[in-house]
Amino acid sequence: MIKSIARIIVFAAIFAALVPTANAEFPRAEFEIYFESNETRRRAIVLQKIKLDAAEADKFWPLYDSYRNDVKLLQLDLFDNLALYAEKFAALDDDTATELLSNGVEIENKLHKLKAVHIKKAKRILTPLTALRYFQLDLNLHVAERVSLQRQLPLAGADLEALTKYQDPKRSAN
Repeated sequence: MIKSIARIIVFAAIFAALVPTANAEFPRAEFEIYFESNETRRRAIVLQKIKLDAAEADKFWPLYDSYRNDVKLLQLDLFDNLALYAEKFAALDDDTATELLSNGVEIENKLHKLKAVHIKKAKRILTPLTALRYFQLDLNLHVAERVSLQRQLPLAGADLEALTKYQDPKRSAN
């Protein structure tokens, strides 16, 4: 969990570094590297927590890979939305705020639909208990990542100068 939080903080630091420069090119390649390293960690956790026999594993892992590839596409949409937020942060207006909100809701709706489809597929190849365990684990990992990311993002309308001067006392003690 600590490594997960560290990776999120690295991503958020990239975001934070770009906020002061409104026209900066957001480093999409950095996000893709983050996503791939996160996927390696997720897979290791799933291997540890979900016990499958050989027949179940042969069916589960292709489904898992398909699901995570679909999630990656949605994560890239989220990244694009965060990039827009970073680009417009210093001069955020109502039109951009509306666009960001619409994009965010659309991404979340797509994620929920994707999960519903994959839950149905998982129940066909796994026991319902194992499918439940997997999607609980997936949700726990997703929530931890999103909470860590959200804590690092400045709130809309925050004073940019104050943000660049603020230093978290917990971080300066380390």
